[in-house]
Amino acid sequence: MAVFSSDAYAPDPAGDQQFANLYDSFLHGFELERATIYIAPPPEVAELCGEGAAACYIPPGGAGPFGNFGSDGLLITNGNSDNIEADAAHEYGHHIAAYRDNAPLSAFDTGAKYWASYLGVCPSLRTGRMGFGAENYLVDPAEGWSEAYAETTLPGVGWADIVSRELFFPDATTSRIIRDDVLNPWSGYETKRFRGRLRRGGARKKGRKVATTLDGIVRVYLRPQRGREFDLFLKVGGRIVKKSVTRGGDKLRYQVCGPASVKVVVKRRRGSRGGRFRVRVLRP
Repeated sequence: MAVFSSDAYAPDPAGDQQFANLYDSFLHGFELERATIYIAPPPEVAELCGEGAAACYIPPGGAGPFGNFGSDGLLITNGNSDNIEADAAHEYGHHIAAYRDNAPLSAFDTGAKYWASYLGVCPSLRTGRMGFGAENYLVDPAEGWSEAYAETTLPGVGWADIVSRELFFPDATTSRIIRDDVLNPWSGYETKRFRGRLRRGGARKKGRKVATTLDGIVRVYLRPQRGREFDLFLKVGGRIVKKSVTRGGDKLRYQVCGPASVKVVVKRRRGSRGGRFRVRVLRP
């Protein structure tokens, strides 16, 4: 972490260290070492962040007022604010999201994966309950994540009413999930495997339910016995959402957006010989 102040302030290494200590006191993970903090007076913050802004964040690779910071995120803070802790914590929430993965969505735009999945960000964006941009600031999940993070790391410090309390204010469960996103972030896919056999003259299909508590991409790979032919289906709520007719093996890809589970179904083609098969499922 690097901290530096505007030339409008007299050099104050002790004051800069106080800001460093403040950020270090926040709930944080590995991303703290990739943070650059710039402390400026209100007129300069307004010029850099926009009129009326008390602070702002420029993500890694973004073109900030001092050039490209590469892999570091830039947090601009109003050194004269009466609510420095809350402002700083909110912007640090954006910094955390910039270093988290919520594939195939952007964690910077939608929040970290555990939180976003628990709150139903993906289906809420599809239905219009949440949205992006200045016109949707109240229900923007990026702002909701950052404000919920600030409330989690500094309970009672003050909720910004420009972000929906109804949608985003964290209860005990949500705060625990936010802590998991910060301290033990999602890092990749889990693999589930199963196998089976479909005999000629017997049942033509077999299915297996797979829990999908996290939103994201589910991939299904089927490997049949040599020379056998099967159809591969993926169902959600009893409805077929993906299908593949296989010859020697095939795969499906589906974006989970809300459902708590999917069902993988392998079906023997009518008139074909029975045989064994193996299925591998990758889930978030």
